[in-house]
Amino acid sequence: MKIIKSKTANILKYIPAAAGSCLMAFLLLLMPEKAAEGVRKGLDICAVSVIPSLFPFMALSSFLINSRLCLFRGKIANAIGKKLFSLPGSALSAVFMSLIGGFPVGASMTSKLLANGEITKNQAQRMMLFCVNAGPAFVIGTVGVSMLANAAAGGIILISLMISSLSMGFFSFLISDGEFTTPKEYKNEAAPEFSQAFTRSVAHAAGAMFSICAWVILFSCVNAFTDLLSISESGKIFIKSALEVTTGSFAAAGNVSLPIMCLIIGFGGICVHCQVMGFAAETGIKPSLFIAARIINGAIAAMVCAIILKFFPISTTVMSNTVQGVPQAYSASIPAAAGLLVMGGLLILELDSKRKIC
Repeated sequence: MKIIKSKTANILKYIPAAAGSCLMAFLLLLMPEKAAEGVRKGLDICAVSVIPSLFPFMALSSFLINSRLCLFRGKIANAIGKKLFSLPGSALSAVFMSLIGGFPVGASMTSKLLANGEITKNQAQRMMLFCVNAGPAFVIGTVGVSMLANAAAGGIILISLMISSLSMGFFSFLISDGEFTTPKEYKNEAAPEFSQAFTRSVAHAAGAMFSICAWVILFSCVNAFTDLLSISESGKIFIKSALEVTTGSFAAAGNVSLPIMCLIIGFGGICVHCQVMGFAAETGIKPSLFIAARIINGAIAAMVCAIILKFFPISTTVMSNTVQGVPQAYSASIPAAAGLLVMGGLLILELDSKRKIC
């Protein structure tokens, strides 16, 4: 009887994924032009927003880790890290870069710090709860200036998100295992050459960006079918925001309040979660805990934003429904294609160099 129940449970587990796959295949065959439109918009988002705001920080963060320039081991750094987040000083660089770099940057640095033995597994899991944040380039440049036509609004959203993230980091000691490990020493290891660290970092950033852009394009394609649903505009905004943060922010800009924009960006969307989970899985964190942390992060940011607006009220331009926030098709496809080709080439060269070393 137990065996039958177990088999039934296993079959039921695959039904949602199978149904979703069949539905998507049906839509792709029935409306290929809609899917192509979504892919083009995804390429535009990558060229206009994702690559310019993320790639430099991905390369920089990787270089800081590979060259060991960011591994602060002094007593002051360790004291600050332990007092604020129950983390060693070497983890402060990942916390800082997560605030200014963009969603996957902090997660990428955390996984590398864990692989290098700089932090424990519990510390890495706690960092994954608050080191996943939208960067200033996206929040102020894309959301504030481009979507809301108000840089001050973007600044308030950014401050709210930072306060929320740091608050979660401060209270993460509640799930700490009580172990505090200082960074390991490299006395017997020669420091890597900066040129070697730089080339590895750029190749790693290129590979990471290739994966990130693939997720953005996929979810942009899925989001293209959202407009076909016979639901309210609020429902469409909810679905788009839950799936992909950039498309969701474009749809929500001017139609929702700033605290709700904070909630959308603080949550990040399933697309961002998929980008980050590749790094998060290396720490062993439960996906349910990670998603719960994203919801809490967005909720705290929304509350902080509402409080700030009481003291510093601002007005934002309401966007017309006829205005298309995402660039028109083909307007940025050449840069997007060129960027993806360059990253793909760098990734191939990196894989080829690894084969030669082996």
